[in-house]
This record gives sequence, C-alpha cells and structure tokens, in this order.
Amino acid sequence: MTILSTPRNACSDLLKEQVPPCYSFFFRLHSGSEKQIHDEGHILSRCREAILSTAHGAEAEKLIAAVQSLIDQIDYTSGAKSVSLYVSGGQSSIFHHFVNLPERWYVANEFSLLEYLWATQASRPYLLLVPGASQLKAYVGQADHLVSMEPSRELQDLMNSYKHKAKSHASGESETAELMRVVLCVEKIAALCSSKNLPLLLMGEEFLPGCVKELRAKDVAILQVLSNNCDGLSPEELHPGLEKVLSELFLHAAEELIVRCETAQGQNRLASGVQEIVECARDGRGALLLLELPTWGTNDGKPDPENTAIRDTLKNGGEVKFVAAGMLTRWTGAALILRY
Repeated sequence: MTILSTPRNACSDLLKEQVPPCYSFFFRLHSGSEKQIHDEGHILSRCREAILSTAHGAEAEKLIAAVQSLIDQIDYTSGAKSVSLYVSGGQSSIFHHFVNLPERWYVANEFSLLEYLWATQASRPYLLLVPGASQLKAYVGQADHLVSMEPSRELQDLMNSYKHKAKSHASGESETAELMRVVLCVEKIAALCSSKNLPLLLMGEEFLPGCVKELRAKDVAILQVLSNNCDGLSPEELHPGLEKVLSELFLHAAEELIVRCETAQGQNRLASGVQEIVECARDGRGALLLLELPTWGTNDGKPDPENTAIRDTLKNGGEVKFVAAGMLTRWTGAALILRY
C-alpha cells in the first residue's frame, strides 16, 4: 500500500472555468476485497448512465471515454476507501481518498468541491512515530490508513539513534547518558519532520521522556502525544487508538473555529444563512467558510447550494473548513467569517 498525495494545484484546477457539462462522480472502493473485481464495471456503468441522461452523440461518447481513462487509473493497491472523478469538455481528474465518500454524481456548469474538500482535509497526511522498548516504528498516515515510511537518510539516522538509545537503557547506563541519547533522538525526529514537512503524532511518549518540550522548541508541529504503550502493535492494532485520537483532534480544532465565529459575530463580521453567505462570498468578503460535516442527503444530480459559496470563497483567497454536525446550529448550519 502507498500514500497518495493530492497535487498542490488540484483545487485551483477544479476551480477553473470549465467547458460544460461538468460531471462530478464519487464512489467507494473495495481495495483488497473480492468486491474490488466489480468496482470498475459498476463505476463505468453508473457514470455512463449519468452521462447519457444529460449528453448525447459524439459529446457523450467523448465524456464516457474520458471516464474510462480515469477508471483505468484507479489504484486498488493504495488502500484508498473512495475515489472522485471529474470530467468536463476540457478536463478530467481523479483523486483517491482515505475516507468513505458515498456514491453520488452531479452535472452542472462547474465541478462540485464539497466532497473533495472534506475528503482531502480528512485525509491530510501526518507522521506517526511509535517508540518501543527496542525499536521505533515510523509511518505516514492519512485518516486511519498507515503505511511504513519510505527509507531516507533522515529516517535511517533516527533509527540508528533510537537503537543506541534502547541499548543504553537495557544496559543500565546512567540517567544523564540516557537523557543525552533522548536529546539526540529528538534532533533526529525534528530533522525527519522537517524533511517530510508533516505534523507529528507520537504514540508511546514514555520511551522518550521529556521529548515534547524539546520538539516544540525546535518548531516541530505536534498533533498529539500519547503515553500509551503501543510497543509491538501492528498498524491494524493501532487503528482503534488512532481513530479516537484523530476524532479528538478534529473536535478540538472545531471548538477553536467556533470561538472564532463567536468573536467575529461580536464584531459584526459573520454571515449566516445560505443566501447571506452566498452573497458575501460572491462579493469577495469571505475569509473563512465553516460547514458542518456533510450528511449526504438525497442525490438528485444537482450540486449542494454550499458549492457556490465554496467556490467564491476559495476564488477570493478564503478558506473552507468543517466542524462536527450540530456545532453550527445557531447559525443555521453554516457560517462565513468576513474580512470586513
């Protein structure tokens, strides 16, 4: 299994003016199971059905051919849980996601960005280090999907330092000597995080006592530090604890966003209600659009109303982020923090 990164310009490409009709397709994948065999046929059948219901003749055949080309690019070895396909008269793109997206499709004059943004944010990569009594394991994670980190000079340096640290502990070296070896490990962790440009999640802090303060002093972006002893656990066995941590991190970030909303409201810089949000975003006033996690209602082939606000917010340099369901109820389910 591999980690699939989303190209940096992916969102800007989807924001570009397209040659309509523009189709946005979303499907779950069954990577590694017997159902995987049926995915390609099912995806093509559903896309073909949607295209033929809205396009005809040579145009329809061209769009179907573009879909087939994207389907041929699906990577079932990646462990991705879902895939999004975007096809228009002038562009076609595919993205793999490590969260479950429901089966949906839309046709409009532009692409639907809601699903892509949510899945991309939920699948944002991070570095997971799991120290143990005798060895340290390093993974790159996206949601609860983990793969062993690819070899690099920085990773090898860290592994060597940790191996010496573990041996010194087993041989009963002095506390001062062991502390120095921990400090050296911290330096190697900082170098690894810098080389990967990823935030850090550390599970098993007791094997690196005092490391957190040193890591923060070196400007390492730490998502979370757990004292749980995860020594010897496989990636699959790490999943329950990992899911809990990621859920807590999401809720903590969401609570901070709600505080920003409350502050903006007190300064008369908050729009709520779909109509007001759409108008303010269109005028370029949107700095941060907050949406609740999608509920994936009935799919009628038409993009959700939020997509208009999403596009205008992003086009004008704003951000779009998600919070848990119910957190924006007082603002009718969505809020836009304004620049002015």
